[in-house]
Amino acid sequence: MTIKHQETSGQFSGWHFLIVVIGAFTIILAANLTLAIFAVGSFPGLEVQNTYVASQTYDSRRDAQSALGWQVTIIHRDDVLELTIVDRQGQPVIPASVSMWIGAAATARQDRDLVLQRRGHGFITDVALASGNHLIHIDAMAKDGTIFTQRHRLVTR
Repeated sequence: MTIKHQETSGQFSGWHFLIVVIGAFTIILAANLTLAIFAVGSFPGLEVQNTYVASQTYDSRRDAQSALGWQVTIIHRDDVLELTIVDRQGQPVIPASVSMWIGAAATARQDRDLVLQRRGHGFITDVALASGNHLIHIDAMAKDGTIFTQRHRLVTR
């Protein structure tokens, strides 16, 4: 009995399939590891020290802040950031204290405190912002001691 040898050049064999599958999974794994390393390294992810303790007073703090009825407006123009707070009737509010910091939305490395100056019915600060997505944190205290905290997203072009 004679066995004929079939020529397989140019055909897709099982070995070719195995190489394609291993290559595809290697690329996927490398991409996922790269994204995970950048995600963990760019943002601390820590908002509060103990989430359980913070959750115990969340509802009362939210209700007290909501009762203030404050609305915040933030405008960035010509490297000047303007903060205005008004009450339910649209009257300007000057809190007992107010602080603000700004950072990039995706990383905590660029976070910086802003020095606010009272101007008219609001506050201003000089801040040059690169194009991008910025996160602004506002912490204020009403004259009755109620804490007001808010975050705003600011997209600059």
